[in-house]
Amino acid sequence: PYIVRENGYELKIFFRDQGLSDTIGFGNNFPELVEAEDGAYNLASRMLDYKGTLVLALDGENWMIFSKYPQNTARHLDKLYEYIKRLQDKGFLRTVLPSEVLQEAEKILTYIPTTSWLGSFTKWDGEIRDQRRYWKRVNEAYKRVKVLENAVQGVCPLLREAKWAFYHAIDSDYWWADFWSPEIIDNWLDETSKVLQHFISKIILRPHTYRIRVKQREEANLKLEVINYLDNILNLYIVLPSYVTPYNTINLTIKPGKNLVEVRLKPSLWGFLKAPILLTSGDYILAQTAVELNIDPNY
Repeated sequence: PYIVRENGYELKIFFRDQGLSDTIGFGNNFPELVEAEDGAYNLASRMLDYKGTLVLALDGENWMIFSKYPQNTARHLDKLYEYIKRLQDKGFLRTVLPSEVLQEAEKILTYIPTTSWLGSFTKWDGEIRDQRRYWKRVNEAYKRVKVLENAVQGVCPLLREAKWAFYHAIDSDYWWADFWSPEIIDNWLDETSKVLQHFISKIILRPHTYRIRVKQREEANLKLEVINYLDNILNLYIVLPSYVTPYNTINLTIKPGKNLVEVRLKPSLWGFLKAPILLTSGDYILAQTAVELNIDPNY
């Protein structure tokens, strides 16, 4: 095992032996029973070539079901266990749980490259031209989910529902080139967007009055009402144009129900202006309204 340290945290990790693991997981189509038994013997023999901790970790599929000859694969597994037990009884090897060898971790890894178990990402992004376009959609959905997640305090059922749909959209098997399933990805991304839109629809922004008279370069108060139909406290921002007020970005804590907000205006221009007012989280607009300003010049 190895040690990885980051930001004061420590993680002990194992690297699987890909050759032996993949032989067990994928090299198991034995037409004859004798081949299955010979395969088990060869695997057990290869284990003796290793020193230190040997990690066997198979891919996620059920390899016995994927085999063309499951009855022979079952015999192969029985014989493999039998050979391993014999080798252990004779002192050639020892089977252990990962937790039993964690204390042996001494080497520290300072760099781990970003990759997949395959050694690249081309099966999920690159082998099929449309994959790149779909990943852009995923990226947009992910940013929206994260923005709203950062805005919410506590557990929000709607946000959990959106994340559930999003996680289905990025299920590895739907993106694998040989199983490429854009219709399923579309369905789950659409479901993610629908739930997020439902979330956003529960946040209302409106002014107490849609018309206000003020004087140029003098302060005045604008009263706004933010209605939060969610059961969660939200951390949001009110954003106004800089020509309306120098205090154009205001951090708000929005409780469930009606929230009264006062914004200080200090317009730099004069005349009749329509000022947009945005309620945002990150780069996303959750609600918006506007007021008409009649600004008297201040000579």
